[in-house]
Amino acid sequence: LFFENLLRASYEPPSPVLMVGIVLPLSGDQSDQGDAFLAGFYAGEKFDEGSNQRLSILAQDSRSNKLQAIMEARNLEKMNQIKVLICPLDDQSALAVTSALSATDIPILLTNRQQEDLSEVNGKSFHINSTLGIAAKKAAQYAVNTLGLDSIAVIAPADQNGEIQTDAFIKEVDRLGANVVATEWYSGEPKNLKRQFKFIRKVAFDLLPKEESYDEALGMAIDSLDALFDVSAEDFFDLPKPKKKKMSASDSSKVVLSTIQGIYLPIREDDLAFIGPQIPMYNLDAKVIGNDNWQNISVLQKEHIGPHLKGLSLLTKFYQPVLDSLEYSGDQIDAYYSGFNTAKLLTSMDMKNQSRQTLGRAIEEIDFHSGEGFFYAPEPSNKKVNAAFQVLEFDGKGFVHRGVFQGDSLKLFFYQNP
Repeated sequence: LFFENLLRASYEPPSPVLMVGIVLPLSGDQSDQGDAFLAGFYAGEKFDEGSNQRLSILAQDSRSNKLQAIMEARNLEKMNQIKVLICPLDDQSALAVTSALSATDIPILLTNRQQEDLSEVNGKSFHINSTLGIAAKKAAQYAVNTLGLDSIAVIAPADQNGEIQTDAFIKEVDRLGANVVATEWYSGEPKNLKRQFKFIRKVAFDLLPKEESYDEALGMAIDSLDALFDVSAEDFFDLPKPKKKKMSASDSSKVVLSTIQGIYLPIREDDLAFIGPQIPMYNLDAKVIGNDNWQNISVLQKEHIGPHLKGLSLLTKFYQPVLDSLEYSGDQIDAYYSGFNTAKLLTSMDMKNQSRQTLGRAIEEIDFHSGEGFFYAPEPSNKKVNAAFQVLEFDGKGFVHRGVFQGDSLKLFFYQNP
């Protein structure tokens, strides 16, 4: 049987070979991520023997320097054999390369999450890992269209990333007809967000119906039938009416408020350990929606955090329920699978002829692609940006996959255990 398969394979036409150039940091302070990406790319290229095409790879070292990245990218672009340029680069280097090559015809695949949409700078660049703005836009669509939330608060870091995500989220919520009723910012390590949460509670109180008293909010009610039939001698005397006890600040903080239905928290990578324990302290019956920096299961599973954040939803580009035993950890795992999935995406495309123009059109025409813990589906309004964000829900112990965005809709997708 082995020799029969070998003989049969010898008669099959060889898969076409697509030559790709990669500019990535193989030395300098970002070399760990660069090494992991390249290892993943090689593994992804070899993963499927029945793929539509094979890849020939020429990798150049950016030395973790944007000027070096420009030089290497220009040199690769001059080689006509290279049909696409792959750039797992940081924001500044990616902007520098796309700007430098804006007058050329080579497609550029940006595989790191970028702050801004660089296809506006270079119309032949593609965001394989999306942008911060699209991530926030999908979070808004999930909150309003999927969950049906109408009144939402935002707590975000006061930095460029936080502002980009907050602005995009608010803009999309407004477009969809819902309301962001409060926006609060924090700086530095969010060890104490008392001011931010107290303000949100104040807004939540202000949103209570005017006829609803604080007594009703506390769950107290008077039985009018008792007052109608229970008559005492005191009713015949003009006794002073007892003063209504005013609710103190400590009393009001005990009221569980649900007038704000959701809270969007696009936190930074290391903020979860500080913010997680604070959320249940403020008695807000609101759905928590986060970005992919909430995807730290070791922090969420802590006893003083996990039970209180059950029902948390987050949006992420990468989720692998069972990770292979790799030598990588943290950001290196993300880099490895980014390389792996980029290679799989390229080998899966069916191209009748190999040219830079054909490859660019082939990427734009992708409807939906499934990788390893990763999906690709372009944003309807911009075919150069991947918008296939996955929704995970924390059940108190682990994550439950709720679906993946294709266009403006959340599609169900069931993971199979390996």
